[in-house]
Amino acid sequence: LPAHLPTLIGREEAVTVVRERIQRAEPGLLTLTGTGGSGKTRLALAVASELVSDFADGVWLVELAALGDASLVPSAVATSLRIEEQPGTPALEILLELLRYRSLLIVLDNCEHLVEACAALALDLLHACSGVRILATSREPLRISGELTWRVPTLPTPDPGALPGLIEIAAYPAVRLFVERAQAVQPSFALTPHNSSAVAGICARLDGLPLAIELAAARTVVLAPEQILLRLDDALHVLVGGSRSAPTRQQTLKATLDWSYRLLPATGQELFQRSAVFSGGFDLEAAEVICAGEGTDPAGVVDLVADLVNRSLVVAQEQGEIMRYRLLEPVRQYAHGLLVASGNWEGTRRRHAEYFAELAEQGAEGLKGSDEVRWADRLEREHDNMRAVLRRCLDAGEGDLVLRVGSALWQFWKFRSHRNEGMHWLEEGLGSQGNVTPAVRSRALQQAAEMGFAMGDFARSRIWLEEALTICRAAGDTTGIATVLMRLGRLLWKGSVRSDERDAGQAAVEESLVLFRQLGDTSGMGWALIYLGSNDLERGDLVRAEADLRESMALFEQRGERHMRAHAIDLLGCIVLDQGRPALAESLHTESLQVSREVGCVQGAADSLTGLARAARAGGDLGRAADLCGEAVSLYQKVGMRYELSSCLDVLASLAATSLPGQAARLFAAADALRAGGIPSVGPDGRTARERDLARLRAVLGADRFEAAWAGGAARTLDQMVEDARQTAGALTRPQGVTVRDPLTPREREVVVLLARGHTNRQIAEQLIISERTADGHVAHILAKLNLASRAQAAVWAAEHGLLATAAAQP
Repeated sequence: LPAHLPTLIGREEAVTVVRERIQRAEPGLLTLTGTGGSGKTRLALAVASELVSDFADGVWLVELAALGDASLVPSAVATSLRIEEQPGTPALEILLELLRYRSLLIVLDNCEHLVEACAALALDLLHACSGVRILATSREPLRISGELTWRVPTLPTPDPGALPGLIEIAAYPAVRLFVERAQAVQPSFALTPHNSSAVAGICARLDGLPLAIELAAARTVVLAPEQILLRLDDALHVLVGGSRSAPTRQQTLKATLDWSYRLLPATGQELFQRSAVFSGGFDLEAAEVICAGEGTDPAGVVDLVADLVNRSLVVAQEQGEIMRYRLLEPVRQYAHGLLVASGNWEGTRRRHAEYFAELAEQGAEGLKGSDEVRWADRLEREHDNMRAVLRRCLDAGEGDLVLRVGSALWQFWKFRSHRNEGMHWLEEGLGSQGNVTPAVRSRALQQAAEMGFAMGDFARSRIWLEEALTICRAAGDTTGIATVLMRLGRLLWKGSVRSDERDAGQAAVEESLVLFRQLGDTSGMGWALIYLGSNDLERGDLVRAEADLRESMALFEQRGERHMRAHAIDLLGCIVLDQGRPALAESLHTESLQVSREVGCVQGAADSLTGLARAARAGGDLGRAADLCGEAVSLYQKVGMRYELSSCLDVLASLAATSLPGQAARLFAAADALRAGGIPSVGPDGRTARERDLARLRAVLGADRFEAAWAGGAARTLDQMVEDARQTAGALTRPQGVTVRDPLTPREREVVVLLARGHTNRQIAEQLIISERTADGHVAHILAKLNLASRAQAAVWAAEHGLLATAAAQP
């Protein structure tokens, strides 16, 4: 073995596993496989160094990378073992004779270009020499009887979308490798709060591939991590300049991939190139449709994919009941370059776009039936491919295909909490210059309006729906007319303060139900009945609301649409609560919540939690009600549901009205700010209770403090509103006698008391005998620490937390 072994980072567990497996392997062959640059050789050497004492005749490294003649493999082994050749006697015979009774481990490094010769040698040695064991490294297995294989994984990386703290980031093996290699070329390099997110991003973009990470780290001589990350869309040109002592093929990432690519047969090279079109992975069905043709038979795709997996160019991962395949990002970029150079990129891209457009449309139908969870899961798996289709078609000016895919995906986007992203794609598609048929544009306008409604953008949603209605009427599309009327009616009812528009909204939904009944469209009937039931609930017509919702439930049950039936059950829970039956309401909301969680519908779960909170409040369990509201608020923020969030804030504000009056006023104001038109999403009884709470708060706080609290709540950003709600829920659910740790220092408490008494910064400075600049700093720090927007809000905070009373009692 080499006298100085390279440092191995993040492979401690791997060394243990491989060592135990080679010790137990029968007949004695273990092959480490993996993508070029994954660290197979380093792992093999680390394992071998720990096994030296296990073999009486030692551990021997045979390096095969530079060997080009397969017939010379036995000679290369003999040379590495320092066995002299004997004229006229084949090297294999000498090996078999001299090693027959020896105890040793042979490390055959880089077998992939000589795989058949290495397999034959290993078979002969293991058959004749019982004390010999072989640890091989290869990008594909040797495929002989009794061989054990162990795929060397890439290094774990942080998730750039949910980064932990600096200490946790630094502990990831991929980050540790980057930092060590960066310090080797730039001794002053250190992981800092400033560059840690970029380093984590680099490691994630490179899929934890050790060679790629080392090459990226070498670039820190001339580029900051942030600059390296920005250039990784062209990783093959960035990741050069490795160690001169490394083999030539490992001095650049492109060279190591060239090495693997040249070993592929022509059909394998073609399929490898075409697989670059996928984003986020693919399954066999997609590969057979998209990668076949032009010399590749669909029936042979499975064997070609298997060969690419065996050669470690494609990674296979089991997901549920199917296998998924993907190229590590640096490998995908390499394959993409080859595909473009071959002239086949455009044809492959079109096949990819058409395949996933059809899959999206199949999924739209699938989400309406009993297979909704299976289809939602499948679309989630293919979401990155859908994104790739949308982006490429936008860039190519193919607006019709963009809107076709976007319209098909809207229910999935809603179902799995991707509303903001869905709105982004639909807006881009609607604004694109490509040719779009009226029917496709109408569907896209409707789906954009659905998402806009959920996000509280009533004005634009109305414009979109009115345009869609014009298109449908011109085309005589009765189904389209019914659907748009239903959606427009709901929007007018929910989003207007004018009674005539609300009446028009009710009439539009009723007209849509008539049309759906004429068409025999049970799905449309179910939706329209849910909207009517919701309107009836707000009007206080509980008998009619219950009838509408029970019919809707029956229709969705007939269709097998569990999540829509659960939505109807949720609204039914609101009805029975208004009828004074909180126990039954809790049962209905619980049933709905269970279904929403089973099918993965976040919005439905949030709605159920809000209903449960109302039921708990009605039953007198205010702590549990607050806890449920806190959970619902987090879910509404996740899915961007501003309208429903406002209702949840109302419930929480009502709970806080007695013990936290200032915070309750802020939450009521925030709820109003989230609603377009100021229409509370509660029935008449709820509106009466809300008005009663507001009157009590104004009396308790006094006009000035109430107005200050209200202004503060109305001015909060969405994130600030959510944080307020969480803090309020936490305070309300805390057992009596447990206090919150005061976040202010003693000096800051003195400052906030003076603020509450109306002192200016100069007066505060004079009172506390500090400089005015120091007082300015204290005030700014207090507002930031308490997440407040004004001095008036700080005054309310001081009063609510008893600081004024405490200060008044002190001598």
